Amino acid sequence: RDKIAAKKKAAAAGAEVDDKAYKEELKKLQDSYAKKKAVIIQNEANMTITSEESKRQQLELAKEQADAELALARKRGKETGDLQIKSAQAQMALNKDNYSRMEKDLQQWLDDSLRADKQALLNREMTQEEYDSHTRELQTQHLDKLKALMEQYGMDTTGIEKKIADNQIKNQEEANKAILNAAKKARTEALKLSEQNEKVLSSAELRRKG
Repeated sequence: RDKIAAKKKAAAAGAEVDDKAYKEELKKLQDSYAKKKAVIIQNEANMTITSEESKRQQLELAKEQADAELALARKRGKETGDLQIKSAQAQMALNKDNYSRMEKDLQQWLDDSLRADKQALLNREMTQEEYDSHTRELQTQHLDKLKALMEQYGMDTTGIEKKIADNQIKNQEEANKAILNAAKKARTEALKLSEQNEKVLSSAELRRKG
């Protein structure tokens, strides 16, 4: 990032130097033509050329000066355009660097959070169901934050939007599966409890008859 920032600063400094150089070159050009015009006027004063000839030469000189200044301006315009392109490229590189850094930070956040949940599961600080649910929530948050980051840097979000949609479908399927498993487990426990109650009642009946 420091290198890119330095390039942008150098480009800006270069633009100032080039602007100064352009002004100096333009002044030098104008001074040169001013001297040529003075010579023509002096020649007319010395009567080495006629008034008509003096006017003709001054007109040609003015046209020549205008063409020279236009050429210089066009050259300056091209150089300015090149500098603007370089500055834009430097800004794009800086944005790309910032995006890459923030994308890595988001991935690091997700990895750290998942690692912490895994450790909590191993330490029996959360159940498997709680772990699965929170993992899905973390992954959803990561995708949403990544999409927001891409939008911030004007990037195409088509791919991430597809991932978000796929993730939502997957989460819904897993949530439905968890509900079914919980219902199945509840039924199994209810059956076990019923069987145990029947055994207790049967034992009590046998003792009563005995």
